[in-house]
Amino acid sequence: MLNKLRKFKSTLFRHYYQWRIDSSASIPSLHFRKKPYQFIFLMSHMRSGSSLLTHILCSNPEIIGYGETQIKYSSEVDLQSLIHKVYNHNAQELTRLNTLQAFRMQHTYVLDKVLHQNLKDLSILKKLSTKSIVLLREPERTLRSILDMRSHWTEEEALDYYRVQLRHLVDCSAVLSDPSRFFLLTHRQVIEETSHVLQALQSFLETKQPFSEQYQIKKTTGQAGIGDAMGHIKAGVIIRKQRQIDITISPTVTQKAKEIFEQTQQQLSKTCLELDYFR
Repeated sequence: MLNKLRKFKSTLFRHYYQWRIDSSASIPSLHFRKKPYQFIFLMSHMRSGSSLLTHILCSNPEIIGYGETQIKYSSEVDLQSLIHKVYNHNAQELTRLNTLQAFRMQHTYVLDKVLHQNLKDLSILKKLSTKSIVLLREPERTLRSILDMRSHWTEEEALDYYRVQLRHLVDCSAVLSDPSRFFLLTHRQVIEETSHVLQALQSFLETKQPFSEQYQIKKTTGQAGIGDAMGHIKAGVIIRKQRQIDITISPTVTQKAKEIFEQTQQQLSKTCLELDYFR
C-alpha cells in the first residue's frame, strides 16, 4: 500500500510539473514563478570526478539536478527538456519533508552534467543565463580509469578521447568573452582544497546556502549512464583514498597527455575564473 501511495504521489507531481513547465510563455520562465531559471552546465570528460561534484552541487537546496541527462543541446528548446527531466526525476525522490519545496519549484538553478560534446549549439551559452563549471582531471589517473571502464579501448584511443574532449571544453569557454560565467576546477583541487573549493562555488554561483562535502544519495546514484558506477560515490561524503587500478600507461602516452592537460589549463585560464580568484 505504501509503495502504491508513493507511486501515485510521484505521478501526480509529474503531471503538475508538466503543466507548470509547458504552460510557460518562455523557456527559462515558469508558470506562477517570478524569476526565470538559471542554468548550470558542469562540463567535463569521463572519469573526472564529475559525479562527485554533481552530488555536492545538487545537495544545495537552490540547485536541482541529478547527473548526466544525455540531452544533446541543439537549441534553446532543449533546455525545456532539461527542466522536464530534472523535475520528473525529482518526483521520484519526494519525501514528506521536501514535498512543499518540490511544489513551489523555487530552485534558482537547473543543472546538467554535460559530457561527450553534447552541447551542440554553443550559442546557447550566450542567449540564456548560464554558468558553467569546467572540471579537468590530471591525465595519468584519468587514462587509467578510462581504460578500466572501457577495457576494449587502447591507450591511444583513451588519449584521443581525452584530447578531443579537452579541446571541446576550450571551445565552449571561448564562446563568451565573460570569464565570470566560467569557473575552472581540477579534480585535485576538489579533493585536496575542498574547503576553499566549496567557498568558491558559493561565491561563483551566489547561493545563499553554503556547500558541503557531505551530499545526498539519490535513487540514481551510481547508475550507469547518469554518473559514476565504479567508485565511492555512494559513500555520501568525499572519499580521498583512490581505489586500486592495476593498469599502466606507457611513458610516451603519459607525456602526451600531460602536454594536452597543461596546454588546456593555459588556454582555459584566459576564459575562466580559477580558484585563486576567490582567495
